[in-house]
Amino acid sequence: MVMFGSGKGCVYTYDAVGSYERVGYSAQGTGAGLIIPVLDNQLKSPSPLLLPAKGDKVEIVVVNASGIRQELMELRKD
Repeated sequence: MVMFGSGKGCVYTYDAVGSYERVGYSAQGTGAGLIIPVLDNQLKSPSPLLLPAKGDKVEIVVVNASGIRQELMELRKD
């Protein structure tokens, strides 16, 4: 992390070759694969839900040699 005179910081990542890049956030090491999705969720702009809500059901579609079968199961309502 680098601190500028304005009091705002920034993050630079680097690789083994020596290349570097300014990024909003970063994680390095063996835990990076675990923490990056959390950082993406918390720090990136929120992505809209692409599918509209349909209700509290599970839809199971089975495709096999006999054909296609669709099952709808109600979820428990608490």
